[in-house]
Amino acid sequence: MDSSNVEEALKDRELVLVNFYADWCRFSQQLKPTFLQASDRLKSTKRNVISYILNDQVQPLHSNYYKSASSLREDCGFWLGSGDWILQREEQMHKNATIYFREPNKEAEGNFQYTGPLDNYDYLKNWLTDKCVPLVREITFENAEELTEEGIPFLILFRQKDDIESEKLFNSVVTNELVDQKNSINFLVADGKRFAHPLQHLGKSEKDLPLIAIDSFRHMYLFPDFKLLGEHEKLRQFVLDLHSGKLHREFHQGPDTTPSSDGKLTQPPSSVFKQLKPAETRPFKRSFSPHIFEATLESQQQRPVELPHEITKMLGSLKNDILESLMERTMMNGLATSTDNPFKFTKELREMSRYYFDKGGKMIRPTISLLMSAACNQQIASTNSSVDISLNQYRIAIVAEMIHSATLVHDDVIDESNTRRGQPTTNARWGNKRAILIGDFILARATKVLCSIGQPQVIETMAAIVEDLVKGELMQLNSPPQSKNARFKHYMTKTFYKTGSLFSNSCKSAAMLSGCSESTQQLASEFGQNLGLAFQLIDDVLDYVASAAELGKPTASDLRLGLATCPVLFAADEFPELDPLIERRFSQPGDVEKALELVKRSNGLQNSRELARQHGEAAIENIRQLLPHRGQIHDCLVNSVLRQLGREK
Repeated sequence: MDSSNVEEALKDRELVLVNFYADWCRFSQQLKPTFLQASDRLKSTKRNVISYILNDQVQPLHSNYYKSASSLREDCGFWLGSGDWILQREEQMHKNATIYFREPNKEAEGNFQYTGPLDNYDYLKNWLTDKCVPLVREITFENAEELTEEGIPFLILFRQKDDIESEKLFNSVVTNELVDQKNSINFLVADGKRFAHPLQHLGKSEKDLPLIAIDSFRHMYLFPDFKLLGEHEKLRQFVLDLHSGKLHREFHQGPDTTPSSDGKLTQPPSSVFKQLKPAETRPFKRSFSPHIFEATLESQQQRPVELPHEITKMLGSLKNDILESLMERTMMNGLATSTDNPFKFTKELREMSRYYFDKGGKMIRPTISLLMSAACNQQIASTNSSVDISLNQYRIAIVAEMIHSATLVHDDVIDESNTRRGQPTTNARWGNKRAILIGDFILARATKVLCSIGQPQVIETMAAIVEDLVKGELMQLNSPPQSKNARFKHYMTKTFYKTGSLFSNSCKSAAMLSGCSESTQQLASEFGQNLGLAFQLIDDVLDYVASAAELGKPTASDLRLGLATCPVLFAADEFPELDPLIERRFSQPGDVEKALELVKRSNGLQNSRELARQHGEAAIENIRQLLPHRGQIHDCLVNSVLRQLGREK
């Protein structure tokens, strides 16, 4: 206590005992043990942190301690002591300073000592947060908005206010099974009577308590039965199914709908707690805190992020290695084309197979694949500075770009497109038959590179990309469902198959090759999926707003092909007259022009950008979980998301 906080200390406490200490004062020295004993015996319902600062040479600790205390003051009491007498009492203390955490109503023997670096704020703050913030907290109307702003999902036990036994069991299971998930989900208990509205969304009432649910900020998912809580890792699997996307995929894609107690098929309802956020921060539906995202966006815009030199160098070599693999001078095996080869390259085949690669693209997919490889390798090595990428991970980047290019060739044939990147398409230049064959040829060469990796699980994962591309194209050729919900679900599933799968599975393959855990592989896959969906959603917006010169293809091309993408689906919510146009795939004269006009009059473009932003926020959250400590790779991956959300062509 000093002159700056004496008034606060007196105001907030009924009784204040002060020892005015001086080294020369024998009486104050005698009082010190008495004060220490009193502080040990005083009972408190609040968790306490006690810092003993022994000399003025540890000024950084003063600053770090005060900063931490300021941010955690609602969860812990923070106290400061000083004096050489501490050394006589504690033999295991640091040479210059120490910090203790004291559990509520525990004596000094129950203290936890901080043993991390005293001058590192992040380490200290993480340790204090871990000690001060209870693993399971109660959500109330007073703190719900603050908890929501943390931006991570809720696992909630809804119980009667006086149901102590259910809460004890929930606490025990969470402590035993889910401690490692505490940074990715909030563990909460709620008074089911006060929070009746979420129960209604779940189709439940107070008489059904206790029950457990997840609010993902998109939907609410009900734990099958509270009686299963005691079964080994049932609750843990429920949480892992959220992180893996299984719960979300079942909701959007089916067929695993959840049978309710009355035998009717139900779908998970929408999130309730995200509605507790301030309205001005939610112009549309958000899945993560807008404040976190805005801060990230601002910081990245202020400080441009450059790719690591190693990855830039690999990207420079990648195109040449692709061209060599197409000409059968494959970098992997060093084989040269011989005169007795039964299949000789012709000038025409060489020219067609190189056509899109020579024109040059943005190389987004191999860039993401290489960055994810570096990220997973860093996680394994517990560092955020090295950039190590194996040959097999480099091959994944090559295969990703080759599959993408083959897809462009085939798409241009199906869509009857004549221009891409401002140049004639392969089919416009050589005809549909040759274009189909050259697309098949590129896929065949990609398969050879993929097989050289020699790991069946990775090969299977990458092969799923081509399977998904075919499924997505078939979905696009079929007429969309008539109901609006089914129509939007159809669109998002198709978008994943056609765009998200390549990002998702190439990122997952890069993670698999790093040797990291399945949970990390899933994080990598989710990042790729979220980035891929955000990428395509922005593409759909640009089809309406960018010029043909910027896009390198005609504007409103999707409408002219009869495709209802995200902007027009959102617009149909405001203008139902779009529904018959969507059903007949804009096939009648004037349909395209009318749809274009209504989309631009609606909030369809804004809402589509906002949906892209949601997936962008989710992708950034995936990276934060994968690489908790910022570094160049972390920032490059975050920047890759922000660049997609902000692009204009």
